[in-house]
Amino acid sequence: MSYEERLPHPALRPFVDRLWWRGRASQRTPSAPLQRVLPDGCVDLLVRVEVGEAEVVGTMTRAILVPAASSSSIVAVRFRPGAARALLGGNIRELTDLHVRAGDVLGKAACELERICDASSIEAAVRGLESFLLQRIPAAGSLDPRVGLALRALASETEGGGVAAVASRLGWTRQHLSRRIEEEVGVRPKMFARVARLHRTIALSGETGQRGWAAVAAEAGYYDQAHMIRDFRELALATPEALAPELGSIFPIRALTDGAHEG
Repeated sequence: MSYEERLPHPALRPFVDRLWWRGRASQRTPSAPLQRVLPDGCVDLLVRVEVGEAEVVGTMTRAILVPAASSSSIVAVRFRPGAARALLGGNIRELTDLHVRAGDVLGKAACELERICDASSIEAAVRGLESFLLQRIPAAGSLDPRVGLALRALASETEGGGVAAVASRLGWTRQHLSRRIEEEVGVRPKMFARVARLHRTIALSGETGQRGWAAVAAEAGYYDQAHMIRDFRELALATPEALAPELGSIFPIRALTDGAHEG
């Protein structure tokens, strides 16, 4: 079973990081391997094509293990951090670490996703999901550029400076920044920054053979290698070395490594 992704329509790019999909496995076995899904600061909307189900996956604070093989094809959208509420509505904070029926978030609009389940191919289903999102843009809420600035600073390896420093640059109190980020992203600023740092480390991990984990930890923004290992255990549920064999199937989220929404 393969995983693929692509950029969305240009009109969706302020809101959407990637459209992604994976095909149905030809068969399932009880011993099918598990795949690690890392927290990424993003909300996803998934449609399980053959079974006609859609769900919203809230922002995660720790990794989960899911079957690598699926009995149904999945087409999905990964929203940019802080941008899901504009197109989905609802309370993003209440979705954190949950999988929720799309109807509980989208209401009657979720019925429009049913036509995607009748698509003749994965490609047609992806186009259908993209069309569904494009139709929601006229009624979408606006993205607060200050939230975008805050997320880019928190996700940056050089500009973060801590939550208090980010709040000060925006002219906000630390409490107000925390409330706004939690409303729009689903997690507090410190957690978002930790998740972004985890993905920076994974993006740098290809260089460990030359420099070692200690050097990567320093470049990614950890105090030291021990600090990095503790964070990996909490967020990824594995140490960097234990995770290394899986990195071929784990891709750093570009919206984190390149910055959050443009606002």
